[in-house]
Amino acid sequence: EQFSTADDKVSGFWELIDGSKDFISLSARRNATQGTAFNFVLTHDCNMRVKAAYGTDGLYLLFEINDDNDVAWPNSLVGTENQQFYMNFDAVDFLMDSRSTAEIADPANREMFITRSFGFTSTSKQYQVACGTGKERPTGFMRSTPDPWDMHAVYYTFEEAATQLGLQIENIKTDYFNKAQEWFIPWSEYGGGLSGEPAAGTKLAFSGGFNDRDEGEHFPPGVTTSGGNRSCLQWHALDQQ
Repeated sequence: EQFSTADDKVSGFWELIDGSKDFISLSARRNATQGTAFNFVLTHDCNMRVKAAYGTDGLYLLFEINDDNDVAWPNSLVGTENQQFYMNFDAVDFLMDSRSTAEIADPANREMFITRSFGFTSTSKQYQVACGTGKERPTGFMRSTPDPWDMHAVYYTFEEAATQLGLQIENIKTDYFNKAQEWFIPWSEYGGGLSGEPAAGTKLAFSGGFNDRDEGEHFPPGVTTSGGNRSCLQWHALDQQ
């Protein structure tokens, strides 16, 4: 079925990627960052499944998120001195690179790292997209690119991203404890930029993650401590072919 980011529902073709197809499944037990506080008993919170498909125009991504407490994103603070950090709200955090992890890890290519502590390279991109709630969804997201000595973050509205970058994103509430983000990324936007659909067998590096906050744990305007630990899922150092 046709892909759409304007219909408030998950595109039907994702049903073709079931248990017999490859996907990434993240849970707090297996993928939480070191030091994260989470409940081992709860199984209906802080889980994410990532599915991917591609075509001649670009890459399609579906992030299926299981979360028992949705946090509204404060659109009114964007661009002000109290603009919020995505790690303090429910948000998908996605890294991509147009090189393979083998090429990135090759010592001969060490000069391409712009920030070695985080592993960003001259062909990396990062996207941070808050989920929000059904009534208070975000109107945009943060896109970070090499500057060249660090990553430079710029806020795009979803409309700006579609017209300027060809990138499309939709937040969807699918059930009481479930939500999703559906993305389309043209090949020209992937990592350092590709001229078109990669040849069969090409490996591209990416890493998906999810920052999970509960209501009351995020930073209010002007406050610099949250008073609570966030659950954060990460998936590292793997390629997609």
